Amino acid sequence: MDGFDLGRLKEGKKGAFRRYLNYVEGELYKIHGCITDPDNIVIASSDYSNFRSNAKLFSAKLLTLISKNPVIFIGYSISESE
Repeated sequence: MDGFDLGRLKEGKKGAFRRYLNYVEGELYKIHGCITDPDNIVIASSDYSNFRSNAKLFSAKLLTLISKNPVIFIGYSISESE
């Protein structure tokens, strides 16, 4: 990934808002989890339900980011019902 400083990779506490890559022009967030922490991966409908009920602060932070910054969603289908 040209321009990304992979040496600054960060992981937060389980279930916390995570910033994985920090770049001068933006940040990358893995909002559906990471393979290195299988308990936090959001795939099934039940995962989405758990995520929504346990992630109020995360949702607020995400809305703030979206309202103030350009956002690119990678790996998300607009046709998904959730």
